[in-house]
Amino acid sequence: MHCEQDSGVFQKTTHLQTSDGLPLFVRRTRPMGYPPGRTLLVIHGAGEHSQRHERWSRRVALDGWEVVALDHRGYGLSGGPHAHIDNFDQYLDDLDRLWPAMELNPARTILFGHSLGGLIAARYAQTRPGQLAGLILSSPLLAMQLRVPAWKRTLGRVCSLIAPRTRFKSTIKSEQLTRDPVAQSTRDADPLRRHFVTASWYFQVLDALVQVWEESTKLTLPTLLLQGDQDEVVSPEAALRWWLTVPSPDKTMRLMAGHLHELMSEPDWETTAGIVSDWLDARCPELHTIPFERPLGVSFTLRRSA
Repeated sequence: MHCEQDSGVFQKTTHLQTSDGLPLFVRRTRPMGYPPGRTLLVIHGAGEHSQRHERWSRRVALDGWEVVALDHRGYGLSGGPHAHIDNFDQYLDDLDRLWPAMELNPARTILFGHSLGGLIAARYAQTRPGQLAGLILSSPLLAMQLRVPAWKRTLGRVCSLIAPRTRFKSTIKSEQLTRDPVAQSTRDADPLRRHFVTASWYFQVLDALVQVWEESTKLTLPTLLLQGDQDEVVSPEAALRWWLTVPSPDKTMRLMAGHLHELMSEPDWETTAGIVSDWLDARCPELHTIPFERPLGVSFTLRRSA
């Protein structure tokens, strides 16, 4: 366990154990001077890890939120074969470990997922609706924008059956993720970045994509979807189609004009973080500001942000 205090926040890191015995790295950031009471749970995308979200997470923490972020199995400082899963539900089961370990209150916990993390977050909300007070999806993986050649898919399918941990290199470039050259260089130099996925991982994700669409009508909790309209990794059009099928009476989609995939790594990331903070505060106010429960307003909006 490691603790540090810096710039108005207190951060502690630790490891939990998954149901199959793997160490799961967790980063917990609390605002100084605020009692714990509301939590934003952050789950990252493929190839990255929780530290990639630390900058904007600290900003949210300074607004009075506790931020809990984990490294998925096979990523970052967590255990397990790199970039590999045997079953997509392992991601959901790993998230289950956080509630008792972090003493999370479902009525005061909102889940944020980016890219692959968005797919995981959506499936978690669909299968465990009582665990969350809200859902934020950042460039969620609902359909792939990049096409995999037919020969590679065929080879991958064979490998998934006879050698599921066979690795396939990612072709995504940093320039496709963010317009910020500093963020591009930081990603390229990251020693914890995974440059590949396994055959099993790929086809488990495809199965989860089918399920997230089939069960979209199960999503009834407050939901915010953020999507760059120039995303080259996931499909903005698919995000809109999926969002329209979600029956939640409190849902908002922000289509970010000119933005690529990693919204929190773009040059105007603070604007996006502000959108997240405002949405969070409207759905889960600070405890000391409300002496009683107040009903949530209804929001059904699609906005294009400049």
